[in-house]
Amino acid sequence: MSSEHQVRPLGPGVQQALSRASVALLFLAAFLVGLYRVRLGIDLQDEGMYLSAPLRYALGDVPFRDEFLNPHRMFDIVLWPLFHFFADVTVLQLRLLWLGFQTVAALALYRLFRRFAPDELSALACVSPLYHANLIWTPGYHVMGTFGFVLAYSLWLGGCLSSRLRGQLGLGLASGLVFFAAALSYLPLLALGAVPGLVLITQLRSWPRIGGRGIATAAHLGTLLLLGCTTLWVFAQYSLFGDWWVAQERVLATLQYRTSVWEKTQAFVVGIAPSLPLVVLAGTLTFGLIRYARARGEFKSLRASAAGTILPALIVPAILLPLIHWRYAVGASQTPFMPHDNSLVVLAIALGLHLGALFLVRTRAPDDPANRDWWFSYFAMTAGALLLALLHGYLSQMVFKASFAMLPLFVPGVVLLYRALAKASAEPLPFVLAGAVCLAVGFGSYTVRSDHIYGDARTHLLTEAFTQPRLVGIRSTPTRVAQLDGIADYLSVRVERGERLLVVGQAPLVYFLTQTRPALDHSWTAPTISAQSRRLSLQKMISAQLVPRYLVRVRNFDRSRLGEKVVERLYPLHAFAAKRYSFEVDFGPMEIWRRRD
Repeated sequence: MSSEHQVRPLGPGVQQALSRASVALLFLAAFLVGLYRVRLGIDLQDEGMYLSAPLRYALGDVPFRDEFLNPHRMFDIVLWPLFHFFADVTVLQLRLLWLGFQTVAALALYRLFRRFAPDELSALACVSPLYHANLIWTPGYHVMGTFGFVLAYSLWLGGCLSSRLRGQLGLGLASGLVFFAAALSYLPLLALGAVPGLVLITQLRSWPRIGGRGIATAAHLGTLLLLGCTTLWVFAQYSLFGDWWVAQERVLATLQYRTSVWEKTQAFVVGIAPSLPLVVLAGTLTFGLIRYARARGEFKSLRASAAGTILPALIVPAILLPLIHWRYAVGASQTPFMPHDNSLVVLAIALGLHLGALFLVRTRAPDDPANRDWWFSYFAMTAGALLLALLHGYLSQMVFKASFAMLPLFVPGVVLLYRALAKASAEPLPFVLAGAVCLAVGFGSYTVRSDHIYGDARTHLLTEAFTQPRLVGIRSTPTRVAQLDGIADYLSVRVERGERLLVVGQAPLVYFLTQTRPALDHSWTAPTISAQSRRLSLQKMISAQLVPRYLVRVRNFDRSRLGEKVVERLYPLHAFAAKRYSFEVDFGPMEIWRRRD
């Protein structure tokens, strides 16, 4: 802030202490929200797979050979050591661990961009969309890839801006390690290595006088290359290449990913198109704020009046919040517990920040080193975030997943807006207007799924706590608690840890609760797997003499609800269950069957 607006009685030390306290309170408030949210709900399907796939490796199974579903998203291999060394880990502990990792990633992003904007604004920008990607709070491939990217890029860019060789090498090595884990969790994210690659190429043009950016980038890419080669060597030593290739072919064949590039592009454009006008609207709003800041400097009445700052700050949420709320209501009514539309609205606002500000800010960096550092950090982080959004939304053919890149896309946009406003007008207008945008977007991010727990029920219905040790500390509906506690208690005295179990239906979480291994070569009997591949898995299980003593059947075999194609894919499992097993006990929508010996 300029000296004329500073509170004179406060010394620099006191102001710095207040600034640090404000930043700490912002991150603490966000962390407390996370602590509240991690205790709510449990998903039997996606979250169940995130838990059961790495568990089966800790219990003795082999990647790809025993689990073919994840050759391009090896999050289960990354989590494998955790399940191996902490055999009694619970869902709440995993969620808390992931909450801590997210907080560290956000803090690293804050430390990077606090160089270019006030501390409080940088912290607010990082906190506002922090949980936007948390459709599921247990670590899985999407969030591991997203926040791994955020932490890796923040460390890498911090190394590039460091003036000391130790910082350049240390941060470069650390960023390479984190990025490798993120890319291993979701292999398509290897494409994000293109940005550091381009930076290294530009730095090598001045060889042998390579600067700090070149050293940090070389350390980053060198670590990534070393870890990649080590992984390939391990694969060769344990003959995993053939199993990986077979698993990849089965995924492409059975999960119906064989769509042309043109078909994928069409689906992506159609999905993202409704949000494009919102990008223009947000860009226009940003453009108007900057133009107002420039005009305000020419009118003494506006410059001297508090209304000249307060009124435009009120206009921002007045425009954005009704739009966010409306799209949130529409998304919630169309897709219960998954209001995707609001995700894209908030993402559109983030994109609009960049477009509106860049239209008025000169992007060519002058000779000022600090300004060059800003533009380098801005373009590198923004380019990586846009590529991350494209990979999430395009490859998955679920466009709303592009919003998982909200955090690394939003923070550079807010700082860009602040710097554009700061060039046009004196404080506190730039800080107040950029902060108003953060608060509006933060409202959208924190309400996007506040009442919709993925795979469970609305928050006011989650009134019962689990007694099952693996789910201690988690609350769900009384019906689900009785169901899962009953199944876990019943099987815990009948099956041993590591024994085979077969879950027919969409509930792989049962493997984690009972500490058993799937009898099939996939943890999740997803309805997208073809009937032919299903029969292949059954034959493989029978020939290996892995037919389990117990089977859990989920009663969702309804032709009218699932459709004939899905029923056809699930039929081999249900036919096998009816032929080999006898009904034993009923737990709501789940049944336990015992093998006929």
